[in-house]
Amino acid sequence: MIKILSYIIIIIITIISIFKCIKMYKESKSFVERILYILFLIVYFIPIIIYYLDRYDIPTKFGYTNGIETNRWFEFVSSYIVGIVGAIISGVILVLITLKQIRIQIENNNDDKRIQNAPIFDYILSNQITVNCKYNHEIKLKEDGDLHHIFFKIENIGLNHGRNINILIKVDDEVDRAFSLNGYQSFIRKEEFVWIDLIFHLDVNNENDRKIVIEVYYDDLINNRYVQKINANFKTIKDNMKSTRLDITDLVVEQEKLEEMVER
Repeated sequence: MIKILSYIIIIIITIISIFKCIKMYKESKSFVERILYILFLIVYFIPIIIYYLDRYDIPTKFGYTNGIETNRWFEFVSSYIVGIVGAIISGVILVLITLKQIRIQIENNNDDKRIQNAPIFDYILSNQITVNCKYNHEIKLKEDGDLHHIFFKIENIGLNHGRNINILIKVDDEVDRAFSLNGYQSFIRKEEFVWIDLIFHLDVNNENDRKIVIEVYYDDLINNRYVQKINANFKTIKDNMKSTRLDITDLVVEQEKLEEMVER
């Protein structure tokens, strides 16, 4: 019973190893990785093949051992194969370590380039400004009401220009259409800022806090893609019987996230 169970475990492990290696072989992106997986299969199966050749005395049954000293040749072949397997394992480990070091170095170089070219944006949300806005955008909400403005400032305080600026606004989880500053290849250059007039039609009878999320998508000059979220609350405040204004609170700017990094 124990012997049968041992055979079953060995067969299961072998099948899993083969399927795993075949899957990794198909997913591999380079010729070197595929060679390594083939060598792994060879190293894995050689001891098993030798074991069963010896166990069932297959060479004798096929007449390949007539006139030779079997034990001496078996020891020679075993030593020879063990030497080859050991050399293959050492070579594979060396190649893997070298490839890992090269990959780490490439990733570090790419990250250094990205940092040197990364724009860093600073943001302001305000209900009034003293300058003219170059851009404006009307937020389409499913409600009618008075016209209100929120002025949104984006300033590039990073080391290089930002481009392909796209903005997506959500109010109380209702998603507005995305827009860009001035169409394709919109830029905010280093040490430059822009004001955007965000236009709302809000129900003045809704006195609850409204949640606004502004998602800013942008590229650096080497085509890495970033996204950054600005969260805030606002509500309509009645100044007097005839006018209302938007009161902005709890402004939180999240850390920018690298959405897609270009490999080089």
